[in-house]
Amino acid sequence: MPSYRTYLCGPTGCPNDSAFEHDNYFGCVPKDFKERTGRSKTNHQTKVTTGPGPLDYRYRWDGGCDARA
Repeated sequence: MPSYRTYLCGPTGCPNDSAFEHDNYFGCVPKDFKERTGRSKTNHQTKVTTGPGPLDYRYRWDGGCDARA
C-alpha cells in the first residue's frame, strides 16, 4: 500500500495587508476574526450590491484583499 504525505495548511499572511490573513475556508479575514460569530474587533464589513436581484450582494471587509477590489 503506498504512503502519501499529508500537509496541514494553516492560515497564511495576506500580501496586501499585514493585519489580515488568508484562511482556507473563509478567505481573506482579519487576524482577530472569530469563526463562531463571524466578527472582528478591529475591522468591519459593509454590504455591497453585486447585481439587480435581492440576493445579489456580499459583505466586504474594510481591509485586506477586499480593500483592493
